[in-house]
Amino acid sequence: MINSKSQLAVALSKLDVFPSPDPKLEQYPTDSEIAAEVLWNAKMSGDIEGKRIADLGCGTGILGIGALLLGAKKVFFVDTDTAAIAVLGNNLNKIGIQDNSHSSATANIAKRPTTKYSGVTGGRPLRGCHAEAKQSSSGAWRGTADGRVVIVNKDVKDFDEKVDVVLQNPPFGTKQEHADKAFLEKASAIASIIYSFHKTSTSRFVEAFARDNSLKIANRWDFSFPLKSTMKFHEKRIQRIEVSCFRLVKL
Repeated sequence: MINSKSQLAVALSKLDVFPSPDPKLEQYPTDSEIAAEVLWNAKMSGDIEGKRIADLGCGTGILGIGALLLGAKKVFFVDTDTAAIAVLGNNLNKIGIQDNSHSSATANIAKRPTTKYSGVTGGRPLRGCHAEAKQSSSGAWRGTADGRVVIVNKDVKDFDEKVDVVLQNPPFGTKQEHADKAFLEKASAIASIIYSFHKTSTSRFVEAFARDNSLKIANRWDFSFPLKSTMKFHEKRIQRIEVSCFRLVKL
């Protein structure tokens, strides 16, 4: 298990990002230093170790993988984009968790035999039970035999698993207005603690959402978020935007 914030940032910096980001989905990689800062604060608040966590709109998985490295009991990775899910699988392998399923997002691995998987804590083989997997009409679920990871290839609005904590860096709503609201609504329905990134300029919206949904903004961290040039319309190599991460707690 990772034992320092700097060690976590280094580990997260080695993960793969979106090979061909979709501008409509606002697929921007979360900076590893910022992710490590938020995750370490979550750990120190007792919101990671031993917890069931959902990484909503997980993309390539940096927040959920960071939670695994810090001792999360189970992480649900939820995303509708199959290309991002494929990269997520590679990233899980990098940290020692084998995604033992077909490359197809609709793979059902429940019938596969019990096998050995590498654990997160230094590659020690884990003898697990059959991989957790579910099949639904709106998307596929697949998991790993150690039971710590469930990959859910579906829209976040169709995910209803109850968890302890939600980690999310949702679309900021620049391409689709109020896209981040749907993520907050789902997060507040399934968890009592939420870590959610939003543009600092929309802080009043987050504050209003919290008031209307019996949530308290317990903590807030402000960042100058680096957006690297990954799309054709980007004119600068790196553009920085003001982003805040809110820790929301149910009253």
